[in-house]
Amino acid sequence: METINDRLKKARTLSGITQREMAKLLGKALSTYSRMEKCGSITCEDAIKISRILDIELLDLIYGPLHNFTSSDIQMFLEEDLVEWYKNSVKENKGGGQR
Repeated sequence: METINDRLKKARTLSGITQREMAKLLGKALSTYSRMEKCGSITCEDAIKISRILDIELLDLIYGPLHNFTSSDIQMFLEEDLVEWYKNSVKENKGGGQR
């Protein structure tokens, strides 16, 4: 099963952007960005920035291509998973994590 870090690396590579370039565009250290691709530890804010930089849909980055999702599936993701993911991201940032 393809993970968010797999999709991130694939999209970046297909866009012809190096890890160093992506880190700079995000305002992150290369080691921090590299960890994002290796571990999939991406904040909601970074996922939004990355989707804009790579010109891909946010939900495609998070969940994979949307062609198999129905509109009710997407609504469920928005109401449950993405909201929960965002809440966890905010908690991590308030707990002293990097922003």
